[in-house]
Amino acid sequence: FKMLHSFSAVGYLFIILHVLLLAVDKGHLPAMVALALNGVALVVFCMQRMHALVSTRRVTLVRSEVVSDPVSTHLDMDLRAPGFRFQPGQWVRLHIPSLGMVGHPLTIVPTDSDEVLRFIVKPFGAFTTAMMSADLTGKAIRVEGPYGHPGVAPALPWASAVAFIVGGVGATTALALAPAVKAAGLPVYLFWSLRSPSLFRHCSRVFAPCVEHDRSHCQITLGDAESARGGAGSLAVAPARKSIADWLGEVVPETERRARAKTARTGLFIFVCGPSSMAVEARAARRQLSKKHPDCALQVHGETFDFLAPSSEPRWQGGLEVLGM
Repeated sequence: FKMLHSFSAVGYLFIILHVLLLAVDKGHLPAMVALALNGVALVVFCMQRMHALVSTRRVTLVRSEVVSDPVSTHLDMDLRAPGFRFQPGQWVRLHIPSLGMVGHPLTIVPTDSDEVLRFIVKPFGAFTTAMMSADLTGKAIRVEGPYGHPGVAPALPWASAVAFIVGGVGATTALALAPAVKAAGLPVYLFWSLRSPSLFRHCSRVFAPCVEHDRSHCQITLGDAESARGGAGSLAVAPARKSIADWLGEVVPETERRARAKTARTGLFIFVCGPSSMAVEARAARRQLSKKHPDCALQVHGETFDFLAPSSEPRWQGGLEVLGM
């Protein structure tokens, strides 16, 4: 399906040629206006493609590790990209010609090195599935970008805390943003619902220094919760499952209590990245909690994915709701 986008440009050029002939031969005013507008659109498209080419750079594989358990499999990959600059929460389009002609969007997970980009990939679709078993040592790899604006600014002028609600590999965005929010001096709360114990062990040590452990909640919904325990320095797995509404019902009063103790602004930014059902539940909880806590500003930012048929890639949607601002 993605390859059709490459041919759509050819069809667009034929449309412009048809309108041009109509405008020149007939002197048709609507055709002239349509030609001018399409000409502007074509120039903008060419400029965008030139920007993409300029922003694409060659990278080299540093490390590739398959993290698996009976429930799920993920790929943790490090790429060396000297001089590459990005902001937490941004993403790139990864190009591996040996696996496919179309690039794949992936969120950047920061590392300790300014020259290394990390990606945590869930296999879904031909490209990401091929990445699991491919030997990419010495292969041509390019990244295009970075793109996007961070979903959470390092310092929100109205918020006194940030809550991340993530599902499965949707935690990659929070992995990038949580350290930046913590560095800005804001408390970070985490609700992480996932199936894979190995993914939890692999990522929890990154979250551990950033989040408030007493109000964060991590639950394994399918795999063995005991096998997810990562020992000292990692997050704890909750012994029982909890709904997003119940969890936010604990976090919002805690946010108010902390803000009052500091005589500071009271507001909670709720960042959701996961299945669309997560965003729906978070927004419903926000509406209820806004009635109980009218003095606490609540804002929900949703980046949700819906998995379609097995042959399709995830479809991403974005949304923003504001209340009490």
